[in-house]
Amino acid sequence: MIGTPHEHFDNSAAPTKHIQVRPLAAAMGAEIVDVDCATVSDEAFAEIEAALFRHKMIFFRNQQTMTHGDQSAFSRRFGPFAEDAYTQGVPGFPEVQPLIKEAEHLTGHLFGSGWHTDSPFLAEPPAISFLRAIEVPPYGGDTIWANSATKLAPKPKPTMRNGASSIGWRSDSAAIFTKYRSASNGLPTACSTARSASAAKKAPAPRFCAATARCGRPT
Repeated sequence: MIGTPHEHFDNSAAPTKHIQVRPLAAAMGAEIVDVDCATVSDEAFAEIEAALFRHKMIFFRNQQTMTHGDQSAFSRRFGPFAEDAYTQGVPGFPEVQPLIKEAEHLTGHLFGSGWHTDSPFLAEPPAISFLRAIEVPPYGGDTIWANSATKLAPKPKPTMRNGASSIGWRSDSAAIFTKYRSASNGLPTACSTARSASAAKKAPAPRFCAATARCGRPT
């Protein structure tokens, strides 16, 4: 009998030589300890990439000195940048998308507030998003992630897994954008994110970074 949806998912840390990995929960997520993303060696990056695909979501604290250029360069190490369907990015770094929502900005619909995966309607959806928190509120505004791999892992029979992988689906955001545009004058655009397409396809330190594997390589 399966008691929890993460029962068949192993979120324990794999052995590493160049980084320290601290799992954060049973279903997904880990913190990469004492790493400066702007100066990561090739050996350490290989372990970071492996940790991302193992844990699905990884976090880096104390990235206060990170610039748009640093964020872009680190993100590019995971693969070429994917197309962004919404914004044009910041000057000089079109792949870095600003996400700004001031406390006094009232809107009828908060863009990206519901459960979603980034731009699934693109021919090659982004596999990875790298978020950098620059200014965060003292409470609220939380971002929550889910591990969709746990949806298939507990299936008792291979035929059920095969059936699920062959199901067709349609992604249509027209209704969402129509609703949003009727409630707001524009897209809220402080956090920034850079998205990569993978090769296979306030706390004491308020600035942190998070990378998440959206799709791509098998677990």
